[in-house]
Amino acid sequence: MPLDVIRHLCDIFFPGMYGPSGTVSAYRGKCVNGNSKKFEFQLSHISVGGRHIDPAECYDGFRNEVAGCNRGGRSRYSN
Repeated sequence: MPLDVIRHLCDIFFPGMYGPSGTVSAYRGKCVNGNSKKFEFQLSHISVGGRHIDPAECYDGFRNEVAGCNRGGRSRYSN
């Protein structure tokens, strides 16, 4: 289920323009319940200036967290 949820969220909820670090538009988060578990997804822009996140980049980042550890994870990417 988590990869299906990630695909859906990255197609619908998370893509788009993120503002500079420290602004309200720099962060998006979503909680999803399923399989007797709660999944929390958060995507933050941690740099200056704006940044566009597309569905493929979103999916790759979240997939790495889900596949890398059965309890999820937290990573920071700069690109």
